[in-house]
Amino acid sequence: MNKLLAESPWARRSRLLATIVVLTIATVISVSNYVTGNWVWATPPTVPHQTQLNGVKETGITLSHWQTIEHYAGEISGYDWSVQALVPNDADDVDSEWGIQPENPAVLLLRPQSWYRDMPQVEWMDIQGVQQWTIDQKKQVALTVHPLSSQENVIDRDDAISGAGDRSIRVQTRFFRGWNRQQTYAVMQWYAWQTGGSPSASRWFWVDQRTQLRDRHRMPWVAVSIMVPITPLGDSQTAQAIAETLGQEVQATLIRDIFSGNG
Repeated sequence: MNKLLAESPWARRSRLLATIVVLTIATVISVSNYVTGNWVWATPPTVPHQTQLNGVKETGITLSHWQTIEHYAGEISGYDWSVQALVPNDADDVDSEWGIQPENPAVLLLRPQSWYRDMPQVEWMDIQGVQQWTIDQKKQVALTVHPLSSQENVIDRDDAISGAGDRSIRVQTRFFRGWNRQQTYAVMQWYAWQTGGSPSASRWFWVDQRTQLRDRHRMPWVAVSIMVPITPLGDSQTAQAIAETLGQEVQATLIRDIFSGNG
């Protein structure tokens, strides 16, 4: 058995030669990059579309099927968030069980990446702490979103299930009921980036690492929290459909206006 596992002298020489060749090539490339100033770590990785990301905090985002009735920049745990109060364009026709009216709007919270060392961390805990929520009815909800166009081209949920429509991306979200003494919400949260989204910061981390190695810049992100009002201690399931629709439009708008813009 040991003889079968033993390495022949020829195999050892071949492996050594291959190692020397690889090291030689790597050394030549490294020295060349260093001399020409094209060293990977000579400068910190940039964040594309930083102008658009900064603008989110100032003005929020414009949605095709929702009206922003109020917007302001708020601070949560030392970070600046965009806060938008939203009602559907056809608010008068919205099913009363959702209760989304100007006096009881949906709320969209956005926190964009602010600089190259800014990474997603504990945004969900920060929001929970500020709202003093009790959280239950937790589950994962997947969204299917067209990556390039406006909300008119966001793929319908039924089309996504059947596989119809053009090229699309999958976004994972966390969905739950958050309630306190004043209000109950159905809440949907995720970190959005150009090619997808997830509520897990570690998922963004691996996408960001691949982007840095391939493109030598970071993968910009925006933390998204959607709060749909429901009846006190009501079932979050009653608002899941409208949360999904709003979530699709938010992701599509971020891709089109923020992650694909110039700046």
